[in-house]
Amino acid sequence: MILDEWKRLYSNTKANFCELAIKGFWDMYDPEGYSLWFCDYKVQ
Repeated sequence: MILDEWKRLYSNTKANFCELAIKGFWDMYDPEGYSLWFCDYKVQ
């Protein structure tokens, strides 16, 4: 996965963001080399 390609796509997508940029992310995502994490922080 080349992160610069994703960053360029994310930054330059003005219309149809979910359709183009998010789909582009999943097309580029390499689960063998990267992992995704979700964290929910409690701010006090």
